[in-house]
Amino acid sequence: MKKNLLLFACASLFMVGTTFAQTKSTETSGSSVKSSTETSTMGNTAPNASTNTSKDSAEDRAKKDTEKMASELNMTADQKQKALQTNLKYYRALDEMKHNKTEDSNQEAAQAHKDQLNSQRRDEFHTFLSDEQMTKMENKVTHDKGDKSANKSDKSAKPVKTTDKASDE
Repeated sequence: MKKNLLLFACASLFMVGTTFAQTKSTETSGSSVKSSTETSTMGNTAPNASTNTSKDSAEDRAKKDTEKMASELNMTADQKQKALQTNLKYYRALDEMKHNKTEDSNQEAAQAHKDQLNSQRRDEFHTFLSDEQMTKMENKVTHDKGDKSANKSDKSAKPVKTTDKASDE
């Protein structure tokens, strides 16, 4: 009788433990969660690179991007101010687009609108950045896109198990 009771108690604890193992934890530590602005670089034009999952304001994100661009492109004070205004306008438009999003809105149309905003931002950068700075920025963006797509394909690839017949024998 005691064996059956002990066996039942252990089985119950095991079932409860596995049930809770499948629930999603709602606690996240601030250090392990990175916002997309921390990982994005200097006006990154990759889709979804500038979307913000954190609670940073448009002003904060624009300031971070502008500071990064200014240091990497050796901007003048005037260029830095214009870049800040351009980035601020872009992030405010993105925030407005997110707030106006409805559940039945077309994701492709939203992506097209985001691409259009990004293109306008890039065109504004052309007005005040030198050719050398634009080339440097576009090379950085292209390089970052390549890194992200390579990482994405690495993550989606399943590991292949190989067996060595010589080691089996």
